[in-house]
Amino acid sequence: MISALIFTGLMLPSNALAEGITTSLGFGIGPTYGAGVTFRGEKGDWGLQATTLPYYTQDSSFFAGGATGFYSINKGKYGGLYTSLGIGAYRKSTKTYNSIFVETPDKCTDSSPIVDGKCGYWKPDVEGTKVITGGFAVGPGIGMEFDFAENFTFSIELPFAFIFDYDNKMSLKSVVPIPNSALLYKF
Repeated sequence: MISALIFTGLMLPSNALAEGITTSLGFGIGPTYGAGVTFRGEKGDWGLQATTLPYYTQDSSFFAGGATGFYSINKGKYGGLYTSLGIGAYRKSTKTYNSIFVETPDKCTDSSPIVDGKCGYWKPDVEGTKVITGGFAVGPGIGMEFDFAENFTFSIELPFAFIFDYDNKMSLKSVVPIPNSALLYKF
């Protein structure tokens, strides 16, 4: 997924510039941005940004992503002010392994483990228990971006984020202002 995003980001600039679209590639993080590699496209005062970060191992996985639309209120020589509406989400899956104590009162030896006064042995849990958590944040925000070193942009934004968590059911956890930020290279 990331390689496809990077490939798209590297291949689009030549065609996109001809159509008046400015493209950027970098890293972003925040409740309504998601977290990870960020691709941004801007045309005039309007823009879209997508961010993703997948992670997978045999016993755990994590995905963070987001999409944000924004409108420039004012652009200057070294930056600008904008408003946005974004949604960021995450999903985490972990597998835990717990040993199970099996009682064997008829096979007790001096080296047998004793739990709660009972003799037995520890049997490893080979299947494990999978735990899935997740959530998302959605909300409007206002931000500033700063251009530096010719093609680089740093943006910081303060969204009014409605944060929902999944713990056997989806519920509103909080409504808080938590900053988003991104560091991007403009093509």
